[in-house]
Amino acid sequence: MLWCAFVNVGAARHWYHREAGGQLFARLRDGLIIVESATGPRWRDRRTRHTYEPHRPSEQREIDEHHRRNLHFVGDWHTHAEPVPHPSAVDLQSMSEAFRKSRHSLTAFLMVIVGTSAPPEGLVVCACDAHNAHELSRIISPART
Repeated sequence: MLWCAFVNVGAARHWYHREAGGQLFARLRDGLIIVESATGPRWRDRRTRHTYEPHRPSEQREIDEHHRRNLHFVGDWHTHAEPVPHPSAVDLQSMSEAFRKSRHSLTAFLMVIVGTSAPPEGLVVCACDAHNAHELSRIISPART
């Protein structure tokens, strides 16, 4: 489960934690996007309490390596130091730019933001194209009895 990968990275729950992030790679099959790999954080990324700036050359190497395994770049993930995350203007601009500048056949890239609360409240997933970001519904599992 990818959520497990994000939790293991650790959302920035304490004042001394730094933001983190990475890329999402998937297999494209029969109109489905099956995310199989989440990368990051990398030692060359710039990470502070409230900012995350990926090291672009490292990202390109990851894209090249995953592409050789027939995995396609489908988006990014990163943490926010807030319980219920919301995309910032920088997040939206970055995804829009990535969508425009990339060669792909997708209608949107995914942006996953991990907050400090447990899912589903602490996780937001957006579909981002060249101009818009659409938050996907937060999925809540039925209570087990």
